[in-house]
Amino acid sequence: LAPLLTFFGCAALNGVAFVGPTEIVCAGSERKLIFFDTTSGRKTREVDVGAAVTALSLSGDHSRIFVAGDDTALRVYDASTGAIIATGDAEVGNTTILAPSPNSQFLLSCTDTGAVYKWVI
Repeated sequence: LAPLLTFFGCAALNGVAFVGPTEIVCAGSERKLIFFDTTSGRKTREVDVGAAVTALSLSGDHSRIFVAGDDTALRVYDASTGAIIATGDAEVGNTTILAPSPNSQFLLSCTDTGAVYKWVI
């Protein structure tokens, strides 16, 4: 493996994913989703999350971004617009893992307290 391009602009990174063939999203302690063009390395947009991001994942079709914050909230964003679609609250602990089902009907979230939640998307 050899890096082709390095992206700078995400602090204390807790998640990164491809949202399209030439776009990635990353998130961490700066309380934002930050999108980059993978061909130029340039930042293309930012979306305020309102909390430090503790986990990030994508739906199977890459149309939705699942985000967990240090405020115990789960948020679902439209990947193309950055608009928030839905929210939920795990209530206890920080979510450290998000895993959508293959058909994107459900989302599993795991917290640092050992709890696993199953959400209907």
